[in-house]
Amino acid sequence: MVHAFADPKQAQQNNIVIAHELLHALGASDKYGVGGRPVYPQGYAEPDWPEQMPRQAAEIMAGRYVNAAGRVVMPPSLEQCVIGAQTEHEINVDAGFRQQYASSN
Repeated sequence: MVHAFADPKQAQQNNIVIAHELLHALGASDKYGVGGRPVYPQGYAEPDWPEQMPRQAAEIMAGRYVNAAGRVVMPPSLEQCVIGAQTEHEINVDAGFRQQYASSN
């Protein structure tokens, strides 16, 4: 079951919710805690950065990031989401998969 937003203006956020729920079906666990706050470090898109450093991207299984104002916010689109190392492990993403589907950016 997916609780999506009914407003067409929230289609980008629905993509995040749907991807998050799909990854649950593949074995991924949530990476957020109380109040929806990402769990450090596995719930952060940049887990090597200090926890208090503001972010502009979210680990998909946290679904949110902490912005410069210290607020927990949902990214504007799926493009600001990443699949972190722990989630990769949980859904069995291996080196061959990463190589085949790596971005050429």
